[in-house]
Amino acid sequence: MKYALWFEPYGIRGYYTGKTYIVAGEKYVCSTNYKNEAKLYTSRKRAENAAENLIDTTMCFTHPQDKIKIIEIE
Repeated sequence: MKYALWFEPYGIRGYYTGKTYIVAGEKYVCSTNYKNEAKLYTSRKRAENAAENLIDTTMCFTHPQDKIKIIEIE
């Protein structure tokens, strides 16, 4: 089983691609609606650690309504 991160910051939905970009010194994540472009993790724990890192280091997840879900991918 593989795992991916699905997020909905500011109402934008998508899988985390593993890529980031910086605008005016702030870090944002790149997303896609295509499952085959999602960054995959080999364990749920790795996916959880990646989600925590994104929350701590990017500007996309600054409001309580922002969500990151860990999705199982076959």
